[in-house]
Amino acid sequence: MIAIFKQPPKEIIIPFDGVLTKISIKNGAIVSRGNELVTLVNPKDICGALKVSGENISKVKEGQGVIIKKEYYSTYSMAGKIEEISMISEEDSSSEGEGKDYFKVRAKLAQPIGGELINKVIYGEIILKEKSDAITVDFEAIRYEEDGSPYVFLYKEGKAKKQKIGIGLKGEECVEIIEGVNLQDKIIIQEDLPLIDGQRIKVQDKSE
Repeated sequence: MIAIFKQPPKEIIIPFDGVLTKISIKNGAIVSRGNELVTLVNPKDICGALKVSGENISKVKEGQGVIIKKEYYSTYSMAGKIEEISMISEEDSSSEGEGKDYFKVRAKLAQPIGGELINKVIYGEIILKEKSDAITVDFEAIRYEEDGSPYVFLYKEGKAKKQKIGIGLKGEECVEIIEGVNLQDKIIIQEDLPLIDGQRIKVQDKSE
C-alpha cells in the first residue's frame, strides 16, 4: 500500500501590488519548483511601445515628452517620456502603414495605470517642441496665395476679412500663427465653400 499525504496549499507572496495578466495553471494542479504560475505586472514599470516612421525618427530624442491615448481621438490622455529608441528599422505590415519602415520607441508612463491598457493598442503623440501662450488654429482655416503666402479670413463686423499671417510650429491637426492674428480675433473655418474678402458672413450656432 502506498500512502499519499496531501500537502496544504502554500501561500505565494509577491513584493508589489500588480495586475494579473495571465494564469498558467489550473485550479488544483500539481506543479514543480520553477514552473510559471501566473504573470503579474507592476503598474509602475509599464511602458508603451510606439512606432515612429523612418522619416521622423531623426526628430525623436530620449527624454522627450509623450502623450499616450487609448484611442486616436480620445480626449483622455496620459503623460510619459521616451526612455529608449531602437536603431533597427522594421517594416510595417499593418493595413495603415504596409510597406513603410518604422522604428520602435519605448515610452515610460509618468503614472501607474490599471490593467485596461496592458497588451492593448495605444496611440502616442511625441512632443517635439513646446510653447506657452501660442495662437493655434486647425489646418482647415489656413489658405494660401499662388506664391505660397499663408492667410486666413477673420470675422469682422459681420464680414470676412482677409488677413496675411506668419506660421510657426505645426502639430498633427493644428498650426501656430506667429503674426497677423491676436487672441481676440475670430478666425473663420469654412472648408467647402470659397470666401471673398468683404463677404457677409452668418455665424451658425453650434447647438443648431
